[in-house]
Amino acid sequence: MWPDPGAAELEEARRAWTVDERLALAAELRDRAFDLAWAAVREREEREGRLTDLDRARFVLSRLYPEMIGPRLEEVMSILAAAQAIDAWRGFTPPESFIRAGGLS
Repeated sequence: MWPDPGAAELEEARRAWTVDERLALAAELRDRAFDLAWAAVREREEREGRLTDLDRARFVLSRLYPEMIGPRLEEVMSILAAAQAIDAWRGFTPPESFIRAGGLS
């Protein structure tokens, strides 16, 4: 892998960032991650049709938290299924960008 020529400069600049600047970057990266995950949902639903709320949850969680596989993901999914069964959970709410772009709601 090639070294990143701007990595040292970026690291140096980050040391001087304020807490607010770091929080703003974290929020921006979080928003981008959600947008990418929901864009993947949209693509899959365009190909295969509307996913169930639980299938959407599994899909989104697996993209946002790829390290959450196996027993941990199954534990989270069983918690969501139990909450859905008593009408305490109605699926993840897509971000506004997904809805504005015509995502299947």
